[in-house]
Amino acid sequence: MRLDERSYSPAVVEMIAEAAARLHSFADAAFALDLAGVEISSRHVQRIASEIGTELAQKRDEKVAQRRRRQLPVRVATPPEVVAVEVDGGRLQTREMGAGPGVHDKQNKEDKVACLVSLQSEVHQQDPQPEPPESFLEPRRVQRLVQAMKGQAGNKPPEEVGQEQQTPPPPTREEPKGESTTPKKRVRTCVASMVDCRAFGPMVAAEAQER
Repeated sequence: MRLDERSYSPAVVEMIAEAAARLHSFADAAFALDLAGVEISSRHVQRIASEIGTELAQKRDEKVAQRRRRQLPVRVATPPEVVAVEVDGGRLQTREMGAGPGVHDKQNKEDKVACLVSLQSEVHQQDPQPEPPESFLEPRRVQRLVQAMKGQAGNKPPEEVGQEQQTPPPPTREEPKGESTTPKKRVRTCVASMVDCRAFGPMVAAEAQER
């Protein structure tokens, strides 16, 4: 199927945008789409992804402005009983826009991502899991987790190198049988941007108010 620059179905546009978002490059997305029966160039994928991204960013900014004016409507009939909002930041490399092929003026910048989840959870009279998860009872695993959180993964003290292999694993503890008590995820939406925290906060607040 050859896509026309001026006319293509919403379903195909959604497929192109998803491929561009999930894969490492526009060339990979074009290759995957070709396997799915959509013949399209990598530049066309980039053009469509850029247009959709610009539209989504505009809608996001409009929601922020509506919230500031106290005009942002709620898009759910009943607010969820259990929610979680997770915010984190990372590092990514950018390059100068409009400089042609190749990488020009590359820089390390911070991205910010917020994940908003609606959950379904039962109320219990007693703690359904009074004991900590088995993974938290393994000292070496917890140590590696803490080191990774601090950005120290792989930097073990010399006296601990090789000690992990010599330490026998702890005996496995049988998990209680029965239905899982973990809250079930129902709806998840995300907000992401490279703006500073003062501008990102209202974006997350607007999404939370809508949800």
